[in-house]
Amino acid sequence: MQEEVGRKRFKVAIIGGGPVGSLSACYFAKRGHNVDLYEYRDGE
Repeated sequence: MQEEVGRKRFKVAIIGGGPVGSLSACYFAKRGHNVDLYEYRDGE
């Protein structure tokens, strides 16, 4: 992947690791952003 000149990189936090959260994380990571994905489960 080539780096685009002048493009800002952001730190992105996504809450929820379901289908939409996971796909969003992939979308932002592929574009070079730093992604933190948070998921909470009871452990049931």
